[in-house]
This record gives sequence, C-alpha cells and structure tokens, in this order.
Amino acid sequence: MRDLINTNETYLRTIYNLEEDGLQPRQTRLVERLGQASTTVSQTVARMKRNGLIAVDDGHRLWLTESGRAIAVRVTRKHRLAECMLLDIVGIGLLRVHDEADRLEHVIGDAVERRIVDLLGAPAVSPWGNPIPGLDELGCRASAFTELSPGPNLTEIDTRGGVVSETVAYVSEHAQELPEIAQALAQAGVLAGADVSVESAALEGGSGWVVYGEHAAVSVPVGMGHIVRFASE
Repeated sequence: MRDLINTNETYLRTIYNLEEDGLQPRQTRLVERLGQASTTVSQTVARMKRNGLIAVDDGHRLWLTESGRAIAVRVTRKHRLAECMLLDIVGIGLLRVHDEADRLEHVIGDAVERRIVDLLGAPAVSPWGNPIPGLDELGCRASAFTELSPGPNLTEIDTRGGVVSETVAYVSEHAQELPEIAQALAQAGVLAGADVSVESAALEGGSGWVVYGEHAAVSVPVGMGHIVRFASE
C-alpha cells in the first residue's frame, strides 16, 4: 500500500511540476521525467484516472482533479520544506537537497511538517526559489520577503533586440533532477534572486539562449527553456 501511495504522489507532483514549467502534462512527458517505460506509465495513469486523481481528455492531455491537486500541493509542500530543512539545518549542499527530499516527501508526517515550518520561520520558497504551496493549510503565512513573484521563463522573454537583464525567480525542479544542468547553473550563479543577462544564441544542434550569471555563462537549448523562470516586473 505504501508503494502505491508513493507512486501516486510522485506522479501527481510531476504533473504539478509540468504545469509550473508551462508544459501541458501528457503521458509522454511523464515517461521522460520519470524514466519509466511507456507501458508502466499508461497503466499507472489508467489506475489513477479510475481512482479520481487525474482526468485524461481526448487529446491525451492530463489534468489534476480537485482531489489529485490537493495531494500534489501537499506532497510538493513537504518536498520543498524538506529541501529547506536539509540545507539550513542538516547542512547538506544545494546540489543534493532535491534527491534527498524526493525520499523524505513521502514519509514526513503532519506534526513533523509543522515543526519544520516553525523551525525555519515559514519559508516562502525552496532553496532553488520554487514557491512552497499550501502553507495556509498549516495555518501559517509564508515569509513574504523571501519570495520573488514568478514571471516568464526563457521561452517567454523577448531577446530579439539583444541582451536583456532579468532576475531569477527560481530554477525548475526538472533542472534540479539533471545533475549536469543543476551543477552548471549553480556554478554560474544562475540561482534564485540572482541578476543575470540573457541573449538568444545559435547552439550546437540548434538554437537557444546563453544566460550570463555572476561567475559564468550557461547555454540552454530551446527545448529546455522552461528550466529558469524569472521574476515578474
């Protein structure tokens, strides 16, 4: 039963993350994100649909139901609070917190979650800047001064006129799951709250962007334009 609950939570949080990235959730994207066989994903999606956690339309697009979204918000909140705890209290490095939180999100109970919130002062965002949803369900308000309102991602800013200046709101969880990309962004200083410059560029294998952080530049191919979201103006 616990394995089934963990699977449901992982799928629901992945769909939630795809929505945050501005990508329409589909089974093919779950296959890519979760690294599972298409038959496994199809069977799991069918079961979750029967259980009322997701809906699937005629175009094979996936939608969270009300009950599915409630679970997705709860597990995403636990995941991002766990990341804050691991970085600020346990002392694990930034590049490790996401993978460790993947395990903790399924076992943190309500009482422990509330204690983490109290210890950390109700943070508004994860160490990577991702908004922590559903804090009001715990009867608390986030520390607003730590949060930048998310605006456009790389695909949504206009770089036709040349280099543009932006402030990073957060790095997508998808990027955090890809060690080479996460490390490149961190080493370049392309992190939450950082002021960066962005320009369109011709990259090996296609077009994309170059993001100039405080320490270095990072090339981002066009298919990964969702991995950095900037603050709204």
